Amino acid sequence: MTRLLLRLALLALPFAALAGVIAVVDPFGFVGSTVLPVARREAAARTIDPALEGLLRYRRDPRAHVLFGDSRMANFHDELPSRMAGHPVANLGIGGASLVEVLHLVRLVAEQGALRQADVGIAFSQYSDYDRSDRTAFYTELRDNPALYFVSRNVIKATWLALTSDGAPQPPEGSRTREQFWQEQMDYYGDRLLRTHRHPDRDLEELRRIADWCRGHGVTLRFVVLPVHASLHERVRAAGLADEYARFKRELAALAPLVDFDADTALASDRSKFNDPVHVVPAVNEQLARRLWGAP
Repeated sequence: MTRLLLRLALLALPFAALAGVIAVVDPFGFVGSTVLPVARREAAARTIDPALEGLLRYRRDPRAHVLFGDSRMANFHDELPSRMAGHPVANLGIGGASLVEVLHLVRLVAEQGALRQADVGIAFSQYSDYDRSDRTAFYTELRDNPALYFVSRNVIKATWLALTSDGAPQPPEGSRTREQFWQEQMDYYGDRLLRTHRHPDRDLEELRRIADWCRGHGVTLRFVVLPVHASLHERVRAAGLADEYARFKRELAALAPLVDFDADTALASDRSKFNDPVHVVPAVNEQLARRLWGAP
């Protein structure tokens, strides 16, 4: 019996050691460790699982004003919204977010009770029933079973990244020119996503429920459509989706105030204002932030 217990203890040692390392590094701030610098931990966590990083960060520091969306909303970073609005703003924009993920993020934040203003960025490329991916599911599982933190593959990956990286932005792989990257983004947003577009009936119903909940709980809800380059608008028309694009904006505007930056044709036609077809340069981003929140 003693020998069996010794063997079991030896078998458990690697797992206990791994759990110990995760607890010390704590890339997502779940345990509360302060051994590594916050910026280094958050950079690693955001790289591996931005949804979990954002939700746990919000749980530690809930704010009344929250931004939701994909990388276009996430680009309002470095406290820019807080500085413009004159009060703390949490940004839960995550790169590549599906509409499903954005809606789940809104729901999960709303459940915590601090939300008073929600600015939800939605792009036409997201407004489709095709992409049902959801990276928020693990947060819900973790909330119900905290032990999962110590066996999660993403937590292990983020722990390793936090230990081996200094938190500085990593250069992109390969040696693509700006023109090559622009074309890649056009192929992705202008071809693949448009070919698979399906009206998001289920998500529109969820949007209606969220809008109703916000009205009933005194939460100010705004939808934000950020600008895309004119070449992408041409692809929308060529795909025969111009009516669907107009319908997308009508449906959002019927639910809550819509801030439509994509109606600015002068901006959309100026390629120097864009890093790629869907992301504006930092100077334009700051102008949009000023128009959204105003400088105090």
